[in-house]
Amino acid sequence: MTRAKKMRYLSQYIFLKRDIKRSMQELKEAKEMGKASGHRAKVLEGYLILRIDKLTKLRINIDAVVNQLDDPRLREILLLRYVEGMTFKMIGQELSLNSTYINELHRKAIELIELEA
Repeated sequence: MTRAKKMRYLSQYIFLKRDIKRSMQELKEAKEMGKASGHRAKVLEGYLILRIDKLTKLRINIDAVVNQLDDPRLREILLLRYVEGMTFKMIGQELSLNSTYINELHRKAIELIELEA
């Protein structure tokens, strides 16, 4: 898999977090609505439960991909970049390293991870 595809895959993480939170709120609202309106709300609840499950599984898969790396520094860079949404400059400041070096380490980490096609 190409470097760009790996980065796109990892980039989903931060959006998944938001999407799961939003879906959980919708599920809560659907359950409240379901007490009054019956079948439609139950269908919506079922859909939202499946959606949350799918999104959660994808987040778990992304976590597993990052955790493939033996080097804790490379794992940390990917976590800060894709889970926390930090820039290379911010990561460099956090780890007391030059942002150019962080970029090189990021490139190495991306090359080392393996994704199923």
